[in-house]
Amino acid sequence: MNYYERLAILKDATPIEIKRAYFLKVKQHSPDADPEGFKAVRKAYETLSNAKKRSEYDQSFLAELTEDEQRIVVHVRELFKDSYFNAAVAYLKEKQTTTADVAIKRLYAEALWKIKKNKTATDICDELLANNPADALTYVLKGKIAVSKNHRHKAGEFFEKAVELDKKNPYIWTEYLAATISTDHGIIGSKSAYIVLKTATKISKDMFKDNYLLYLNGSDELARYCYDPRRLPYYELFAKYFAKDQHIDQQLFNVALNSAVDLFNCDKAASAEYLRKVVPVLEKFQSRFRSSDAADLRNMNYISILKFYTIRRQLQTDRKIHDVLVELTEFCLTTNADVNLAEDDKKIADLKAKYYKYITSKLSEIWTSIKNFQQRYPEYFKLNEQFYLECLDMQKAKLAKGKYGQTHRNLNKKASQEHNALDETLETVTMQPKATRVSSQNSQQTIAKSPKVGRNEPCPCGSGKKYKKCCG
Repeated sequence: MNYYERLAILKDATPIEIKRAYFLKVKQHSPDADPEGFKAVRKAYETLSNAKKRSEYDQSFLAELTEDEQRIVVHVRELFKDSYFNAAVAYLKEKQTTTADVAIKRLYAEALWKIKKNKTATDICDELLANNPADALTYVLKGKIAVSKNHRHKAGEFFEKAVELDKKNPYIWTEYLAATISTDHGIIGSKSAYIVLKTATKISKDMFKDNYLLYLNGSDELARYCYDPRRLPYYELFAKYFAKDQHIDQQLFNVALNSAVDLFNCDKAASAEYLRKVVPVLEKFQSRFRSSDAADLRNMNYISILKFYTIRRQLQTDRKIHDVLVELTEFCLTTNADVNLAEDDKKIADLKAKYYKYITSKLSEIWTSIKNFQQRYPEYFKLNEQFYLECLDMQKAKLAKGKYGQTHRNLNKKASQEHNALDETLETVTMQPKATRVSSQNSQQTIAKSPKVGRNEPCPCGSGKKYKKCCG
């Protein structure tokens, strides 16, 4: 029973249908009543709910395979995932006697290649191609074997032949590009990774949607020395699928963050759309990958900085939002961020009061802008919701003007009083005479005074001479 049969769904089922079927099956195979059945259902759901895993799994379901042959392919793929290559070879060698299907033979050749038996694997591929010269997937396997032996020109010929036979097959293009990237110089035959990527995306931009990291890895050579605008479309394709992915791991998270920082540093204007899609996902998953490590903390700070930039740019380009609302929003977000400079609450309250006073004094000009702000950006409106609602209420608007004006005056008055008190203290200290400013420690010290010796008296040193002719 394959995973689709286990969940009782069709092979073209949508993610929502897969989830619904999973919950129904869990009721039938609960963890307590049927633990083994639950494990099987859970494994099927984890595979089919992940686009990349599902794509790899679907490679097993070829039209010409019988149900038993499909079961063989699925089992071998699972052994491959766990790196049990010798076990896969032994299993397929046993099954060779019961089936003579091309897909099973090709899988056997792949298993032999994985345990470094390249010659035997190549012989099986040649035999398959002799019987069917239009077998594109066998050419792909020959290309992978050639790359592992560092025969890049031969590998290029095999992959090009596979592409020629089946241009629209995403699996062939994915293996071609991945093999090209894996080489030392990123070149197979006469084509670099970027050329392969460019050719594939001309046929279909969604060619690598199941392994969308290839959009960035394939275009790396463009950014080897400096930023190249030709890479921007591949950033956008990566962002498109990254925003939809619900199974992001640490490696993918770090790649997305580094690409966002690099693009932001190179071209702030061009990075706006990319950051708009990527930053919310980074923010969503950052708690999962947060640790006390210095590098991780720096990454979290980068996310905050990128978020501020996207917010500021988004608000500044909206002509119906007044500049002071943009500044107040950025101020509120910045003071709540870990990356901001440490400021005491008194200073924050003082600066906020200045914004409030200015808005209430210009309310006739800004009222419409506040209304648009509420409708267009409710998440940022909530940062100062109470104040904005008071401004929008005509009856409370006049009270708000006096209230926040008085708050600002009180803060200024308090600051002025503290400043005057400090000046008085300094002035008092400065005006004190020197005698009163002697430290208590010095005042307690006493110096023993000896009687004055006359010039003609005996010298105190005991020499017997007069003081004037001895020590005087």
